[in-house]
Amino acid sequence: MLVPILALVACEADLTLTAGAIGIGLRRSRPAATVVVTGLISFVFAAAIFLVWILWFVAPACVAGGTCPGQSELSRPYLFLAAGAVAQWAWMLAVALATRRQARDRRHMRVSTEV
Repeated sequence: MLVPILALVACEADLTLTAGAIGIGLRRSRPAATVVVTGLISFVFAAAIFLVWILWFVAPACVAGGTCPGQSELSRPYLFLAAGAVAQWAWMLAVALATRRQARDRRHMRVSTEV
């Protein structure tokens, strides 16, 4: 039970760091570029997680135990895939836009060297 929780936390940390890097890297471009890049990355990440779920959980059950889920049971995860991708995109977009704003504001700040 601890391994899936740690894997989820690691994935979220990876998404957060990626979104921060996008925000810093695209701070001088248009906000639409940030929206597109974070959307693309979150979609690819959600698809990769779905593929891993199919290969590690569904396929072994079909091969080893003969208890392969039917087509109606496999169509439901697409709803979770879509909801997960949208949630990941919203999170990444929020982090990237906040990082863009902080990087842009930091550029305008002046630090006084007087003591």
